[in-house]
Amino acid sequence: MSDDFNKETNKETNKETSKEIKVDSKNESKKDGKKQTKKDKKKDAKRGDFVTNTYHIYKGEFSKIVWPSRKELGKKTVTVIVISLLFGAYIAMLDGAFGAAFSALVGFIS
Repeated sequence: MSDDFNKETNKETNKETSKEIKVDSKNESKKDGKKQTKKDKKKDAKRGDFVTNTYHIYKGEFSKIVWPSRKELGKKTVTVIVISLLFGAYIAMLDGAFGAAFSALVGFIS
C-alpha cells in the first residue's frame, strides 16, 4: 500500500517539475526579445478568441436552464409576497411590544 502511495507521489512531483520547466522555457524565449514566430502568433490569436469561446460556453450553459412556467412563477411570487407580509407583521408586533415595554420601564424608573 505504501509503495503505491510513493509511486503516485513521485509521479505528481515529476509532473509538477516538468510543468515548471516548461513554464520557465516559455518565459526565457520571450525575454530574449526574439521576433514572434508563426507558432507564437497562432497562440496569440487563440487567446484573442477567448471572448468568443466564453460567449459560446455561457450560451450553452444558459440553454440548459429550466425556466419556470408562467403559472409556477405566479405561485412562487405570491408565496414570497405573503411570507414577506407575515414576517413584516410579526416584526412590527415585536417592535410594538418592546417599545411599550421600554416606555413602561422608563416611566417606572422616572
